[in-house]
Amino acid sequence: MKIKVTENVQVEKEVEVELPYYYEHDLSDLYEPNSIYGKIVSEDKKFTIHERENSDGFMSYEIEEEDSDGSYFKPEHKSTQKAFESAKQRAVEFLNKF
Repeated sequence: MKIKVTENVQVEKEVEVELPYYYEHDLSDLYEPNSIYGKIVSEDKKFTIHERENSDGFMSYEIEEEDSDGSYFKPEHKSTQKAFESAKQRAVEFLNKF
């Protein structure tokens, strides 16, 4: 008897990137916008801005300094300095309301 088996093989490769490197991860669903904007500044350090809007229109922001694990060096996550700075400006404006 023969059966088909699917294998997922993780491959490690070197990629050439220019730092700082900017990325965006869109986690939105049908009802709530939800994105992570990031700036990788070194091989092991990144800054993230997590911007969410709930179904009632209320915004929330999480800003973190984290270890970089290289998971965002993929074409589907590549972003720009302008997008990161725009998210940062929205977060600052949000915090200035208090």
